[in-house]
Amino acid sequence: MILKKVSQVVDDCLSGNITPYYHRGHPPCLYKSNIYGGEISVCRILVDTENQIAGLNSKTFPYPEILKEKIIKHFIYESEISLDLAKANIGERDLSYVAGQCYRSVASLNQVLFALNEQYCIDEKGATGRIANFENKPEDYRIRVDEIFDLLSIDRSSTEKALNILEELVGETKAFLKEAKKPPLKLGVFFLLIFKCGNRFSKFVR
Repeated sequence: MILKKVSQVVDDCLSGNITPYYHRGHPPCLYKSNIYGGEISVCRILVDTENQIAGLNSKTFPYPEILKEKIIKHFIYESEISLDLAKANIGERDLSYVAGQCYRSVASLNQVLFALNEQYCIDEKGATGRIANFENKPEDYRIRVDEIFDLLSIDRSSTEKALNILEELVGETKAFLKEAKKPPLKLGVFFLLIFKCGNRFSKFVR
């Protein structure tokens, strides 16, 4: 019965349908159903006499493009909204709210960067450390995230510095997304460009 439910959730995730849940130990609405897909993808199978787990595991590779698109679209928007709410309330003397929005923004960025690098995010804990090993990420991502929360303070100028760093991280992540959308250069076009450049150079040196 449990495996049937897990199988349904995994199939939904691989089709790009993810659902937020409240779960103890996870920040509100940041426990997502795609965690199941991630756990299946990395699990160590001890007993699987009917190959049901192995069958689910095989579905998780390669990383589904539709899931990647849905996660990125949803969480980059949520990251920006959370940043905007933190900035809008910086003068309200409610540091816990600002800090909460900063965390939500960073957690959303984590989801985006995992999806961009086609990796499953199975837990918020340690996510920035794993991102440090990814190819596509803002420079010194983990260090800068830590600096954000180190700077959050009742001192307005310090909190503004924190939000500036967060805004930079959001902007840099969006730049990675924009670059990823560019179509790859076709081989024929590549050689045509080389041919044209060669002709121009030969005319120049004559």
